[in-house]
Amino acid sequence: MEQHDQKQQQQRQELQPLHLTSDAKSPADNMPVLGNANEHTASKQSPISSLRGNGNWNLPILESTEHQSNHEMAFTFRIFIVLASSMFLMFGMVKLFFSSSHKRQRRRKKRLDETVITANSTIKDLEANPDDEPEKENLLKSEKTLDTKPIRASSTRKSPAKWLTDVGQDWMSHLDDDLSLASISIPGSHDSGSRYGGIYVTTQTWSIDQQLRSGIRFLDIRCRREGKVFTIHHGPFYQHLWFDQVLEVVRTFFEEHPSETILMRVKEEYDAKDGSASFVAIWNRYMNELGYGDLLAQYPWDGKTMPTLGQVRGKIVLLRDFAWNGPEIGLHYNRFGNAFMEVQDDYSVPFVNGISIKKSEVKAFLDKAKKRIRQDSFHGDSSCTQPLKMIINHCSGTKPPVYTPSFVAKRTNRAAYDEIGLSTSSKCYTGIIVMDFPGESLIHRIILSNATKTSPTKSTLTTCNGECSA
Repeated sequence: MEQHDQKQQQQRQELQPLHLTSDAKSPADNMPVLGNANEHTASKQSPISSLRGNGNWNLPILESTEHQSNHEMAFTFRIFIVLASSMFLMFGMVKLFFSSSHKRQRRRKKRLDETVITANSTIKDLEANPDDEPEKENLLKSEKTLDTKPIRASSTRKSPAKWLTDVGQDWMSHLDDDLSLASISIPGSHDSGSRYGGIYVTTQTWSIDQQLRSGIRFLDIRCRREGKVFTIHHGPFYQHLWFDQVLEVVRTFFEEHPSETILMRVKEEYDAKDGSASFVAIWNRYMNELGYGDLLAQYPWDGKTMPTLGQVRGKIVLLRDFAWNGPEIGLHYNRFGNAFMEVQDDYSVPFVNGISIKKSEVKAFLDKAKKRIRQDSFHGDSSCTQPLKMIINHCSGTKPPVYTPSFVAKRTNRAAYDEIGLSTSSKCYTGIIVMDFPGESLIHRIILSNATKTSPTKSTLTTCNGECSA
């Protein structure tokens, strides 16, 4: 029995190295160290102790890393879902916007097509009855038949509506020859050639030819001296147009429509290119050497009388806005007014309450034109020593970076349209309305304000603007 106990104790001592504490030494500690000490140290670790780290198990750390990776994947997936939903929502909103915009355009086009059909029907009736002057007069004065809805007092479209060009090309043919130029309501364009340069420079979308065919009869041409020629500019911005090209368009227009006349303001614009000839020398070259002098109205510009329409049909009436030292070749244009004209051209719109101020100025000049004394004669009294004055009213204006020409035009053109109104019982002189981005409705309404050959009501005129006695 005693031997049996000793044998069991010996077996327990043999198994004791498997339960060493951190302070105990195993027989392997007495083995010689071969190679790297770190390798030897690593070799001492048992399979179980290799899973420990300073006495702590590494298994929880492995589980935590895997859990964190799953969280990152879930978070990435959520972000993807949010982005995809946002893009889908944005796509839907854009599609809805363009869809509704397209529907509005279709509705407007349908209304315009109906208007054009009505106008074409009226024109065909006139062609079938060419001697019926009262019906021809109705074509000019019927705004309900020819005007568009919605009202376009300002237009940035690439071309004017066909219904307007159908009646706007020869509208002066309905006016009497003895009508003074100062008593004709005339639609005009400001910076007529300015179609390039950005939103603060562009003032027109229609070409010179399109403007003339829509009824515009006042052109504002800005010329820069470059050598021996004029290029059309708006400030420093070249408008891809030369002065001779403008004159060629005018010549062609007069050949097709000899009843019309064009008031053309010519102004020197921007700094001349180095080595350029003088403005007068270049002008004389165009008129004499290049043969455009026959386009100018030949009239005794004595500073005392205003020509009648019959004296200048098929010609340009020059509104000279440049220095000249020879015999007068037209009417001297001054943006502050002179003996021939009263001008409102406050183009710099104030920052504060600027649109309201500009609209008030436009309306004030329209009111000035309307209040002329009524008379039966279409022209001034020959006993007057001063000419009848033109009233030139600019709807145009800008103020970078707050107001673009287009922004101002949409509001001032509409104000002019509303102020002019439409009266079938009397015709009121509006003056020359100069516009950025002129719209079909406003052009048409200005034309309609003129008394025509068959109209029973004369224009509202004055003899000398109250500045002289008969």
